[in-house]
Amino acid sequence: VAATLSDRDAEVVVLLDVLAEAGRSGGVDGAASVLDTTVRAAAAIAEHYLHRGDRVSLLEYGPAARRLRPATGRRQYLTVLEWLLDVRAHASSHEPYDQVFGPQLLSADALVVVLTPLLDERSAQMLARLARSGRFVVAVDTLPANLSPPKDQGWAEVAYRLWWLDRDTMIAQLREHGVPVVRWAGAGSLDQVLHDVARLATAPRVGAR
Repeated sequence: VAATLSDRDAEVVVLLDVLAEAGRSGGVDGAASVLDTTVRAAAAIAEHYLHRGDRVSLLEYGPAARRLRPATGRRQYLTVLEWLLDVRAHASSHEPYDQVFGPQLLSADALVVVLTPLLDERSAQMLARLARSGRFVVAVDTLPANLSPPKDQGWAEVAYRLWWLDRDTMIAQLREHGVPVVRWAGAGSLDQVLHDVARLATAPRVGAR
């Protein structure tokens, strides 16, 4: 996969959805919150592609729209780690799509790996818009699988189960739009889907005439 992307000289964009946080952070050896998983996954994905000579950039999907310019090599990996130290969840009342994806901020042939808990409908809409624009998009689900209902907010077990079913429906709709959705389970969890994306990326496109 990395060799194929290098031949295309494509940029790998790691997009971090920071619109919402969930779960409780237990530190290095404890349970992981959404942001814990997001930051660790971003570091692992960046290291994977940088080790193979690809250009990697980072981008936040949120009101701040922080961005790390694409680059290669060991220095970029150290910059990535430093950049990730400042990742925070930022609630927003407006749609940040146009602010995040401004003119010429995302190259046409970029592979976009989106790290998202899919807790906000705007995140799903963003994924669908990227797919419709012809981008090669992979969604990585960062929501903890063992997340318990927030009982302090009055969530009943039945309501919580219905929320999960609604979320599963949203994921199924994204897949119908051509967006692969993969739960993060370590670096090996993306192998097959990235292989499929690389195969699609190198296939000839049919243009409108």
